[in-house]
Amino acid sequence: MSRFTSQLQRIQSIIESYTGETPFQHYLKNYFTKNKNAGSRDRKIIRNACYTFFRTGNMFKHFLFTEKLACSYYLCSDATDEFIQSVFDASLVQPLQNSINKSLIEKLQLLKKQYPEIDLKDLFPCYNNLSENFKNESFLFSHFNQPNVWLRVNNGFIDFVKQDLTNNKIPFEFENNIIKLQPASNATDLDSFAKGGFEVMDKSSFATTQLFEVKDNETWWDACCGAGGKTLALIDTLQSKEYKNVSIACTDIRIPILKNLKERILKTGFTKFKNQPMNAAEDQWPDGVLFNKIIVDAPCSGSGTWGRNPENLLQFDSLLLPVFSQKQSDILNNCLQCLKKNGVLYYITCSVFADENEGVINKIDKEKYSVLFSKYISGSDDGADTLYISAIKKA
Repeated sequence: MSRFTSQLQRIQSIIESYTGETPFQHYLKNYFTKNKNAGSRDRKIIRNACYTFFRTGNMFKHFLFTEKLACSYYLCSDATDEFIQSVFDASLVQPLQNSINKSLIEKLQLLKKQYPEIDLKDLFPCYNNLSENFKNESFLFSHFNQPNVWLRVNNGFIDFVKQDLTNNKIPFEFENNIIKLQPASNATDLDSFAKGGFEVMDKSSFATTQLFEVKDNETWWDACCGAGGKTLALIDTLQSKEYKNVSIACTDIRIPILKNLKERILKTGFTKFKNQPMNAAEDQWPDGVLFNKIIVDAPCSGSGTWGRNPENLLQFDSLLLPVFSQKQSDILNNCLQCLKKNGVLYYITCSVFADENEGVINKIDKEKYSVLFSKYISGSDDGADTLYISAIKKA
């Protein structure tokens, strides 16, 4: 048995044993820990093959494993190497390898000539539930490429971070406090990260925070704060504007993540904050506490990030969509009750499903609240995630 044949069998075994219970990157890391006989080159081949396989979703659902992997490489690559060549050699799609450097549109046309049954729409689960903005080739094609890594540079650290990246020979592009790195780049080992120079934050996620209307002497609540990326971006804005009298409350149902966020906030020097466990779908603040601004970064399908986590293109359970939508409505309606008069709530998801976005906003009480704006921030053309944001004002 050749080395490549053995690798192909291992890759098939890994993919077929993956159930989606944990993110694939954690599953694969655990696999490599248990199987130390895979060298660095083998690990790279395995990782790349698995993610390539996921990137075409269910387009080739009726194909044999080797044929699906070959077709996935065909669409996701523009050149072959030894291993990719071995996949083509072992498959029935070998004649297509000579056109691997053609455009995506041309390659898809050639594939459909050989396999008329394939449909690009099968790449994305629950395609009919997509917002109309994303029922197009451009959005679907974006999943064939690994997204970029994005850094949000903190106020006063721009020159330091840029010099640190240059010194470490990490290629980058800089624009408006955001740095773009090549896919799979690792910057968290840099001295500038340890010293608080930047946070890893997707470009589109950062863009939602730039739509916040920030004033001094306000009270803010980040109701589903998670790791706190948006709170940290808000704090950076407050510090750059020298606003001294804004307070922020951060809540989440996960206590360990709140502890970590507290440490990250303290590193910024910001002190007017509190964090505590809270279920944003049910709990209310004691004594009728109300806020000027509320951020609801709602739990969602994450479908706007599936270019970064393509295993979901195969693993997502469509039955979860109405579950997410109901939970989002519960959280939104509960949090709206905590707004002061003329206060604004920012509802945010990293989903491209209308059920989780427009569908949720359309259900609010229009007599009590008005929608100031709603928009998608698409990153599909720039190797970034896609997010939705809606600003809701209390009358």
